[in-house]
Amino acid sequence: MEFKETKIGLVPKDWEVKKLREIGKLVGGGTPSTKNAAYWRGDIPWISSSDLIENSITYINIHKFINEEAIKQSATKLIPKNSILIVSRVGVGKIAINKTKLCTSQDFQSFIPQIDINITYLAYYLHKNIKQLMRLNQGTSIKGITKKDIENFLIPIPPLKEQQKIAKILLTCDEMIEKQEKLIKEKEKLRKGLMQKLLNVELRVEGGELKKLPKVRFKEFSGEWVKKKLREVLKERKEYSKKSNNIPHLTLSKDGIFPKTEQFNRDFLVVTEDKKYKITYLNDICYNPANLKFGVIGRNKYGKGIFSPIYVTFEVYNANPIFIEYVVTSDDFISKALKYQEGTVYERMAVKPDDLLKLSIFIPPTLEEQEKIADVLSTLDKEIDLLKLELEEFKKLKKSLMQKLLTGKVRVRV
Repeated sequence: MEFKETKIGLVPKDWEVKKLREIGKLVGGGTPSTKNAAYWRGDIPWISSSDLIENSITYINIHKFINEEAIKQSATKLIPKNSILIVSRVGVGKIAINKTKLCTSQDFQSFIPQIDINITYLAYYLHKNIKQLMRLNQGTSIKGITKKDIENFLIPIPPLKEQQKIAKILLTCDEMIEKQEKLIKEKEKLRKGLMQKLLNVELRVEGGELKKLPKVRFKEFSGEWVKKKLREVLKERKEYSKKSNNIPHLTLSKDGIFPKTEQFNRDFLVVTEDKKYKITYLNDICYNPANLKFGVIGRNKYGKGIFSPIYVTFEVYNANPIFIEYVVTSDDFISKALKYQEGTVYERMAVKPDDLLKLSIFIPPTLEEQEKIADVLSTLDKEIDLLKLELEEFKKLKKSLMQKLLTGKVRVRV
């Protein structure tokens, strides 16, 4: 395979390199007056930058419509279908292909092709290299991309059939990613619904008596669920240790407990050498009092370690730790706990451990039932984690293919 030197580096010998303005034109947008309600009663789609998402060239959320009079009386223009919508200002960097005629806000520069070119191929190339355009204006007062910069951007152009093949491959990758994301959302919705049914207690009839029971229960179990204060199953650990090479230094986030990386290591800010860190153990329930509102609570799945004394760690006793984890991470529990928030600044409002332990929960009368519920929910969580790992692999594959196909390092048969 032969290459030639161009202004964007080496490209295959049979590829052309053109400025974007040589293959089409850019059209800006505008917003009709929102004070004139009549403008917004029509059938012409109008979008703003928030109607696109960053990682998709196919997603456009159309929910506003204008009429022809609105176009005449404002700077917005009708963009033909199969154009490339480029967000050049607020939300800069988003790109999409429109499958219907529409109008845009002033945050867009829309590219309308004037030659025979595969618009999907071009959109993928722009999407891959949009950050290069954005860097042109770093350090200036311009918060976005100028029309001139977009017009002068250089595009490698393979033969048309190769463009079509590249576009088809990358679209297939996006379809795989979208299906996987949809499957994850469905599984997460199922998980949330299952937690509601397995953990929430209501008055129900069992054996001719009215009892406090979950909405859904495994048939092998019976007996009324028990109401307990959280302090009856959790006890705060107050063990401390100096930093040591023998004990891993951990950090806590909404995603769990993990070893602290250099990126988050601020130990160099510590003046005293005798600073004490809090010790946590496997299956402890840990939370950040100031970040409970963001879901920073969970079970220690890592093992023994030390972390910042601002975190709180509880030993679980007389209960299954995994079952308790699902209870305290549920939306209902966190919502109740946040009623105890104290503080004058939102970011620092916190739920003290003593207040958290005042909360009441319902638990099954036997450890066996707690374990059964924990196993079912854990199995579903493992399925979701596996789907997320597969999603990351799909994204890596797409990134690799974009790097190779859009530069001609790998050619496709046509």
